[in-house]
Amino acid sequence: MELSRIIKKLFNGILKLLFVLLLLVLAVWLVTWYSMRPANQFCDNVSSKDSIENVTARASDQGYNVFEYQHDDTQVVKISTQDSPFFRMACVITYSNHQIISKEVLADD
Repeated sequence: MELSRIIKKLFNGILKLLFVLLLLVLAVWLVTWYSMRPANQFCDNVSSKDSIENVTARASDQGYNVFEYQHDDTQVVKISTQDSPFFRMACVITYSNHQIISKEVLADD
């Protein structure tokens, strides 16, 4: 009888630990999802015909930090949508021959 009670307590302890770990993973996922929203919205509003100047002006008007750099034959524009120290996201737009070849939301940390 004593052994079954020990096993039951151990099983309940493991279930509680798994529940806490699940809540922790869910909390991190929700914070990341919430942090991605401004960058996703900005990237979604960039059309394939927008010029670099248009995108950077719109980002600056919205108060976002804009970083531009050249990489081989492509130009990359990174729009950082948050000033927070953690869970920052950015809309990264890559141009080649003045046309958008990719746009994606990436972690900015």
